[in-house]
Amino acid sequence: MKHKDNYRLCYLISEKDRNSIIKKIKKTYDSRVTTYELRCDHLDCLKGKGDILLAIDTINYVTSKFPRKKFIITIRTKTEGGNISLSKKRYATYISELYYGVKADYIDIEDRYYDAVKELLADKKNKEKIRNKKHIKIIVSKHVFDKKFSIVKCENIIKRLMKKKADILKLAVRTEKLADACDYMKFARKYSTMIKAHRKDCIFIAMGKAGLISRIFPEYTNTKIVFLDTYNRNNSLKNNKLFQPNLRMFLRLHRVYAINKFLNRSKCLAR
Repeated sequence: MKHKDNYRLCYLISEKDRNSIIKKIKKTYDSRVTTYELRCDHLDCLKGKGDILLAIDTINYVTSKFPRKKFIITIRTKTEGGNISLSKKRYATYISELYYGVKADYIDIEDRYYDAVKELLADKKNKEKIRNKKHIKIIVSKHVFDKKFSIVKCENIIKRLMKKKADILKLAVRTEKLADACDYMKFARKYSTMIKAHRKDCIFIAMGKAGLISRIFPEYTNTKIVFLDTYNRNNSLKNNKLFQPNLRMFLRLHRVYAINKFLNRSKCLAR
């Protein structure tokens, strides 16, 4: 089911093997959550020397079990808040193998490795494999963990990302203050219009407790995919370093008229 506001609700799955992944999806299965992000950097089979073929088999087994759901395939390195350290060459190899080996809907490529991945995908021996499979949409992502928030830096990053051949551009930045999160949302609203004019979609996230507001109102920034906490406890944010709302919290806050009224009238988000 696709939301009328044209965004998808997504659960992040960071389990170690296929049985754990399937168990977690079944436990959190909800018709309103249309998408799952499989964080492959948590897979046991990619530790050490790594077995990318086993990772591909694991992913394809999982996606075949839930044909009505969309899947994002991600390998997040430690430099962008992930769970694995990889050289540029190995990361590019893993992503290119996943790209033409898995049955999924999206694949996330970190900005810092994009050119290396692009070079491998352009290799002649891989082109034929890609041509004969279902198209996977590419998400190019950038995470900024700097303590000092900067709109200028965000503008430079987005302008660079817009030059890449990707279907979705993702920018997640750290915000310490509510004012910074609001400034970022104004920035995101402006650039999302430009991005959509180039027939691309976007994901804008303000990380940190102050940034929770950006996750609850994705339609303001034209965000394509909203990432949710898989826990259903009301106090999930206390144990959630990413400050992702759970489904119940998202739906409750998103539907409250007073919050929407606040957004429309707030000076920090004024058009």
